[in-house]
Amino acid sequence: MSRLTVGSIEGLTENSNVISVPTGHKLNVTDAAGLQIGGSAVVSAGLVHIVSQTASSVASVSFDNCFSSTYDNYRILVHDGLGSGSSPVSFNYRERISSSDVTTATYARAGYFRSSSSASNLYQINLSYAPLGGIANLSSSCVFDVMNPYTSNRSTIYSFTVSWGTVAAEAAWNQFLCPSSSSVDGFTLYVPSGTFSGTVSVYGYVKS
Repeated sequence: MSRLTVGSIEGLTENSNVISVPTGHKLNVTDAAGLQIGGSAVVSAGLVHIVSQTASSVASVSFDNCFSSTYDNYRILVHDGLGSGSSPVSFNYRERISSSDVTTATYARAGYFRSSSSASNLYQINLSYAPLGGIANLSSSCVFDVMNPYTSNRSTIYSFTVSWGTVAAEAAWNQFLCPSSSSVDGFTLYVPSGTFSGTVSVYGYVKS
């Protein structure tokens, strides 16, 4: 049997195998896997899974109440994304407030696009959505970071996408400024034409 040793932690005392904690404080005991005794997870840093949706040949997926004051920043992952057409398609992003998309034409985009044969810089303003990046008809991976959607500041999105289809490999780096300065509590991802399949997951960056 393992023995719990208090050591020199200020304020803790040990007497006859009983640990005393000063009033107004608490002691969390975890195992090697970081699980608190009793099975509750103890998280001090990193990403925490919030919600996932699996899409099957749909034009869009919407998430409500996934952004809150619990986290400032979020990561969105698209796993095994497949487009329906014979050429790559793109994800568009819209903020949601109280289960309604924000379509105000004040999204802005700046980025850099690279394919096997060319490269270009991108800058667009007065958009009614944020064009995040491509998914191919064969396979793709997409990563989006959403910064401060629930605060009083306008949120910023950083995206990196890699896709490959029947012709060439493509990569894109983008930064987007979204219009809302109120508490954005969700988002919609959609494709401008056709459908897509895959799993979309939302994670929160732990405040530490």
